[in-house]
This record gives sequence, structure tokens and C-alpha cells, in this order.
Amino acid sequence: MIRLTRRRLLQGGVALLPVIGGAARAQGKVAQVSLLLDGIGPGMDPGLVERIATTFLAAGLPLTCVADLAGLTAPGVGHAPLCDLLARLARQEPGLFDLALPIGMTGRNERYYQLRRAGALRDAVVRAFAEGPAADRGFPVVTLVDRGDVADIDHTAFRGAGFRVHLRAGDGPFTPTVAGRGELVATGGIWTRLDAPGLEARIGAALAGGGDVLLALSLAGGEAKGLAEGAAGIAALLADGLREGRIDMASPARRRLYAGTGLTLDVALLVETGFIQEEREAVLAFVRELAGAGVPLTLAGRAEEFGELPGTVHFCATGATDPGPPLPRCIEDGARPDEGAIALHLSAEPAVWPRQGIGADGRLRLTPRELGPAGPDAVLRLSALEDHVIVIRPEHVLQPVLRAGMVQRFLQAAQSRQAFFHTLPGLASHLVASEPVLERLWSLRRRRLTDPVLARGPDAGERARLMADARLAWRFIERFTDPATGLCAGTVQQGRTRIVNREATMWDLASQLHGIRVARQLALIGADEARARVALLVDNLPLAQVDGHPLPPAMFRTDDKAVVTPGFDICDAGRFAVALDATVAAGLLERERAALVLAGWDLAAALPGGRPYSHVLGRWIDTTASHCTAYIRRGLAPWGFGLVSPLADAVAGSAADRQIGVLYDVAAIAPVGVEPVLLDLIEQGPEPKAELVAEVLFDAQLDWFETTGRMKCASEAPLNFAPWFSYQGLRIGQLGPAAWVVRALGEAPEHDTEEFRDRAELLSAKSAYLWAALRSHPYCDALLAIMRDKARIEGLGFSVGVFTSTMQAMPDYSDLNTNGVILAAIGHALR
Repeated sequence: MIRLTRRRLLQGGVALLPVIGGAARAQGKVAQVSLLLDGIGPGMDPGLVERIATTFLAAGLPLTCVADLAGLTAPGVGHAPLCDLLARLARQEPGLFDLALPIGMTGRNERYYQLRRAGALRDAVVRAFAEGPAADRGFPVVTLVDRGDVADIDHTAFRGAGFRVHLRAGDGPFTPTVAGRGELVATGGIWTRLDAPGLEARIGAALAGGGDVLLALSLAGGEAKGLAEGAAGIAALLADGLREGRIDMASPARRRLYAGTGLTLDVALLVETGFIQEEREAVLAFVRELAGAGVPLTLAGRAEEFGELPGTVHFCATGATDPGPPLPRCIEDGARPDEGAIALHLSAEPAVWPRQGIGADGRLRLTPRELGPAGPDAVLRLSALEDHVIVIRPEHVLQPVLRAGMVQRFLQAAQSRQAFFHTLPGLASHLVASEPVLERLWSLRRRRLTDPVLARGPDAGERARLMADARLAWRFIERFTDPATGLCAGTVQQGRTRIVNREATMWDLASQLHGIRVARQLALIGADEARARVALLVDNLPLAQVDGHPLPPAMFRTDDKAVVTPGFDICDAGRFAVALDATVAAGLLERERAALVLAGWDLAAALPGGRPYSHVLGRWIDTTASHCTAYIRRGLAPWGFGLVSPLADAVAGSAADRQIGVLYDVAAIAPVGVEPVLLDLIEQGPEPKAELVAEVLFDAQLDWFETTGRMKCASEAPLNFAPWFSYQGLRIGQLGPAAWVVRALGEAPEHDTEEFRDRAELLSAKSAYLWAALRSHPYCDALLAIMRDKARIEGLGFSVGVFTSTMQAMPDYSDLNTNGVILAAIGHALR
């Protein structure tokens, strides 16, 4: 007869653990205990670790070692004997010995960077054990310890790399719960040194109370003798508790495995199709049977190759030789360079120690597992603690008997909830969950493959149309510039009576300068006229005292320069500096004269410490966290002013890490529209961060159109009804309809309604021309066609835009900024 010992039960699995201590449960409380040996990392003596660990294991006590595998396998460290020791213990003591890793996260803590840290920790596991005693047979490593290195750790982010247990260090009541997508999340416990004075008494008191108990006992900083004595005493205490039925013990991972109804296998099937007709027929028969019963799977290849198949089949172009639709959503290892694959990196070869998690390229990495030789019945003998991509090859289903057996086994697993089957993208979504900023990067990559950005190259017919558009836009500036001041009116409403609003801002005057510059470039006016217009404008710039400093006022009249709105706007002034520099470069103003303009402004008062400030309602407001700051930062630099940036400059890590950092920073500021991002590119030339944000915005507009059939062309814009101005843009940190914003000037409740947003949403005329100037695309062509058909107001200029609800232009209403920006865009397109 085989003696049923606790060690044998644990080594064979802990499904029978509830029978241990059953008599004690009937009489009183039984403590559920997990034991961690903490503090294992670089510099630790492997002999000491083995001596202490063996003390617990020899007593039949489940033990989880918290080992800093990232530190032990860091570049330049070399092979760590500690890793071989841990692997050997795991092989010798299955069911008793387990591993956990400290998260050890530093730097940015947004969810993407936590996803990246999770992937890095999984890489550390692979580096630790892919060679050595465990090279030929893996074991689950799914537990993490959060020491509070950074705030707001999100346990769901670490699920993406296969970590299912999340322990938050810190003394207190131990409270394990199952949350998220099935993660065991726990806080509290006894976290202390193994040789701490009075530890046995403290543990005894905790055990006496019953319930859940976590003991996290650290080797760090202890002397060998004291640690050994502490281990011996605590091992004896716990062994007595087990023998007497007062406690049950399991590792945190085992707790998760058998919590509630237990874990379901997460499985994705990747079916390869073969090359000869017999193989392909066998594979398609397998796919039709399994998918026809509702089991999701992924078939290597493209839909058009196979004819009609059940809807649960997803097609994956592992060769990725054809970038056209339908788009490959998974790319096999080596099929494309890093930027080619979109969201999922599937290793070409199975591995004992699979890589999993978001990698440096921002893709989710998964590693397939080969089917074993044991036949259909053994196909799902896998650890439910791990995630599985199973490759089904033609030889696995070629024989009808084997094929039928495998289909039956998969169907049984699905129907009994032993396994939950996913497509490859479905498994990726399940693991990573929705991270909007990462989703935007993936969408951008997809767009680059299927719909790459092309530079604008207008043909003769389009050049003629653009010239006609430029003449109309110039007509506004020409007609409504005050002959005495050289300053153009801000808006004009015409109808039975024309209303010329002679109020403007420095932003508007910047658009006027760009308009004059482009009118000269396109020979709409001569050089002498252009210089005279610029000189008159510069000589009549308004100036006011703002908190005792000479600065241009926030809003002023263009006929007599009277202040309309006191205060100062650094964004408007900065854009004027951009326009002034462009005017100098075009030869329409001497740099010395331009420098005198800015010298007459006390900009230093508005830029303390390089941080931009505006003066609003009698006080200075820090506007660093503004989309405008990155734009005017470039524009003020030629004039000797340095500004801090609101966007990440030096995020350590990969190109994807840096791109994500920029997108997080943009998302944290506010919804983003074409101004000033596209203005930055048109007026100041290429800039990587602005180009990235522009790409994301354009991709989001296209995605919205492809999904809903409705166009977006988001920008801030004046309105011809109260409250007379709206901000329209994209929330980069959100997806779907909630990502799009139409917000009124001010906070009146009547303007925070769906009715107002539907009425106010515009396709912006200036935005349409900015997009068309930067890229050649049918969407841009369609926007231009709409503006030419609906937004031209002959003899006046361009309407502000076309309302999306009616697809009718804002009637008889035009403004300086719209026409000046259109001229700047056309000048860029025809340069």
C-alpha cells in the first residue's frame, strides 16, 4: 500500500487538500497558510538559500521563494548559480516548491509601462531557466510581489505576461480575492525578517485566529546562524499545525488554481493548412467540424483561399506577404521587421519556456506549444495557470480517427468549461485587455501597412484648383484689412447687412502674416505690396500693460487697436513669433525689425523658468500642459526663448516606449485637434512628435468613417450661434464614440448636451486643407471636394466649415484664421 502523505498529495496536485485537517474543521477554525521566503537576489549565497528552503521542504511545507530573477539575469551578470538551485528545487519538489518575482518597477507607471514590465519579468524567467536543470521541462511561474515601488500598480496589466497572482507587501490582515480576469489579488500578511525577534509567537497568534494567513519571511540582511535557527523553529511550528489539523498550507499559486470552481484553461488553436491537397482537405474538415460547433480558432492563411467557413474562424496571414485587406492580425516571427507586425508577435518555434507579454516593440509576444505524441486524450493536459497557443499541423488531423478524437476532446473541454477557446487576436485581447493608447499604436501600424501615408503631389488640374482656392482665401484678407492699421478684421457675417467684426487676436494676426507670405509666394501680390502690408501690420501691433508688463492684449480692435479683452495669451503670442520668423525667411521683413517687435514685449515675464504663462481674469495661469506649448516652443527658440516641453523627451527604452510616452502625455493634456499639431508641421517643418500625433488623429478619423460612414475633421472653430466658439478634438486615451469631443466655450449646462454637440460639430474648412497639404489620400480628396462644393463664399472667402448633421456650410460666415490657414496650407502644397 502507498502511504498517503502530504508531500505526495501536493506533488500530485492539491485537489485533495480540503481533506487535510477535516476533523479540525469540524471542531474549530483552520488557518489557511501560505509561506514565502523573501529577499532572494544578487549577492545571496546559494548554499544559504538551499539550507533554509530545504528546512521547510523537508517538513512537507509548501514554500514560495521570492527571487529577483530580473536582477539575477541582468546583462553583464553572467550565469547565476541561484537560478540553477531554484530550478532544481522546482524539479525535485513539484507541488511543494513555487516561485514569485518582485515587480521592481521604476519610472513611468501608466498601464502600458506596467504591461512592458510584465513582459520584462517573463523574459527574466526565460533567461533564468531556459538553460540548466529546467531546460527540458518548464513549470509555472505566475506570482508577483508588489513592494510599492511605484503607485497604482494595476494587476490586470501583469496578466498579459501570464502572472495570475499579485501580492501587495505590507503587514496587516491577509485579504485574498479573485478579481480582474481571474487574478488572485491579496494585501497584507506578516512581512518581516526570518530572524526577527518574537516571530514564532507572532505567527502562533496569527494561526490561532484561523482564516487566511500569509507569512513572508525575508533572508535579506540576516546572519546564517540566526536565519537557520528561525527557519527550524517556524518549520516545526507549522509542521505541528499541519499534523494536528489546525492549519492547511498551499502556495499562493495553488490557492488561485483551486479557488472557487478552479481555473479554466485559456487556449488559442492555430491551425496550419499544409501544402498538398490531401493535407488541406483534412485540415478544412477539422476546421469545419470544430468551428461549426462554435469553437473559435485561427487558420493560417487568408479567407479567400478557403471559401466559406464558420464565423468563429479567424484568418491569420503568418507569411504576411500580401499587405492588402483582409489585414493580417498576427505575424509569424521573422515575417516582417519590428514595425511591420502590428499587435501580435508569434514565435516561429515552440519553446519549453515561452515568452509572453508586451515586448520592446509594443507587440504582445506569444509562443506556441506543439502537440505531444500521446494522442487526442492528452492534448489538453496542460497547466491552467499558464496560457496556451497550440499549433495543429496537418499530420495531427490527417487520419480520420485521430481527427475525430481530437475534435471530440476539444468539444468536451469547451462544453465542460475545462477550456475556454480563443482566436489569436481574441487571446491577445483577453490577456492585455483594452489599453487605448496601445490600441492606437497598433491601429497606426495597421494603417501603415494597408493604407500608407503618401506625400502630396498635386497634378496640373489640382494645382489650378488650389490656386483658385488661394485667390478666394486671399480675398478675405484683401477686402477686410484696415487701410490705416494694416490689421485684418477677425470675422465677417454677410447677408442682408454685412457685419464686420473688427476684433482679433495675435493668433489671427499670425494667420494674416502667413496669408500675406503665401499670397506673395503664389504671385497673387507683388513683393513690394507684400513687404508694405507686413510693415504696416508690424508698425501697428497693439500693446498693453499686463500686470505692469508691456505685452499684446488678449483681444483688440483692428481699426483703432483698443483693448477688447484685457490680459495676455502666450499661445497666441508664440504663434505670432512663428509667423514672424516665416515672414523674415520669405524676405518680407528684416530680422532686426522683427527682433525689435519681440524686444518691445516683456515675454520673460510670461516665461518664468521656461514655463509659459497666460494672464487671464487678472491672474497668471501656467499653460505648460497645453498642446500649444510644444508648438510655440519651436517657434520661440529662434528668438532666444527656451521653453520646457509638456511631452516626454527622454523616456528610456525602445522606440515604441517613447511613442507611447508621447501619446500618454498628449492624452493627459486635453483632446487634440489639428491646431496646432498640423500647423506645427506646415509652418515649421517636420517634427517626430507632431507627426506621430497627426498620424494618430488621421487614423482615428479614418477609423470613425470606416465604422460609421460619417466624416470627422476636428478643429476648434467659431460658431454663428451662442456660445460662438467650440473646441472639437480626439481623446487619445479613449476609444469609440467617447473619444470624440465637441466642447463649447464656457461651461453653461445648455451647451453640454448631445443636442448641442450634434448641432455644433463641424468639418473644418481649414483642417481639410491642412490634411490635404500633408498627405495624398481619398479621404483628404473627399474633404476638399466638400469644401469646394459647400464652403466657398464667392467674393468673401471660405466658410468656417460644414456642419456634420446637415452637411451644409455655416452660411455667409467667414473669418481671418480660416482663410489665413487655408492659404498657409495651399502654400505648403504648392511649394
